[in-house]
Amino acid sequence: MGMSRKTRTEIQHRTAGYSSAREFYVQKLAEGISMIAAAFYPKPVIVRMSDFKSNEYAHLVGGEAYEPKEENPMLGFRGACRYYSPSFQASFQLECEAVLQVRERMGLTNVQVMLPFVRTVKEVELCTAEMNKHGLSRSEDGTLNVYIMCEIPANALLADEFLQHCDGFSIGSNDLLQLTLGVDRDSGLLADYDERNPAVLELIRMAITAANKQGKYVGICGQAPSDFPEITRILIIINRGGGRRGGEAASPSYWRFPVIGHHRIEYVVEDRGVGVLLGRRGGDDDVPGQVGGVWGPPVALAAAPCMSSMWGRFAAGGARAEAGRPIKAE
Repeated sequence: MGMSRKTRTEIQHRTAGYSSAREFYVQKLAEGISMIAAAFYPKPVIVRMSDFKSNEYAHLVGGEAYEPKEENPMLGFRGACRYYSPSFQASFQLECEAVLQVRERMGLTNVQVMLPFVRTVKEVELCTAEMNKHGLSRSEDGTLNVYIMCEIPANALLADEFLQHCDGFSIGSNDLLQLTLGVDRDSGLLADYDERNPAVLELIRMAITAANKQGKYVGICGQAPSDFPEITRILIIINRGGGRRGGEAASPSYWRFPVIGHHRIEYVVEDRGVGVLLGRRGGDDDVPGQVGGVWGPPVALAAAPCMSSMWGRFAAGGARAEAGRPIKAE
């Protein structure tokens, strides 16, 4: 099924002023990514590559003509498996071109890459090989780090193997809950399951421990740190037992920062050990402003998507819109 004349006209209208729809797409992605990267340069900014589901792509202008109809898009053609698929390789190339433009033409080399929904170790290899074709090559010196989302039980169970092919994890608690307990997160009928389940916490512990062992970055994103402040306590306990690094970053929803920040500061004081401090008053370059009554980073950008399907995220050790930072209480 091809695109209708009406759809083609709409696309022409939206891309007016650009030499082609391709240029429009790349430029819009590059503009969105660079806006965030420039704001925090030279601190690292992690950009998660596209992870729309087929039903989400189908609702975009012109998407219905190209997307399959799946019974369960959440478990279907999404994330990393798209990047090397013949039906999506050309689209992934545009994403790579946008990131490359930001890094090389704009000089914002603080931009790093994250791959979502990676089902197998082989997929990491296939995706990085695809990136290499388009000039984005993971480097041992950290010039370009490639991270993966740890959001499938296999990622945690085989964490040692996955981490040999990337520079760290960001734990996606939403999908991890769904896939561990077999819960459709879009179903309003299954509201009694959350990330505090022991099975989910055990997988999180396994991922953090494996990353600590290899000396690699590990953070957590998703709703868990926002919805359940007690998760912060659990992460700090894992951190204390995990060695040098522990869980380095959390990505709560920005409107929850006052609540989450309050709990984190309490836990650091109470535990008198290694903890994660979201924000503190005064004298810290990583804490540039006040947000919702809690001293911390300017976080509006943490919830704002870049143009199209890419989301800017901020790495631990870099812009603190995703992260607190490991500290040791005196």
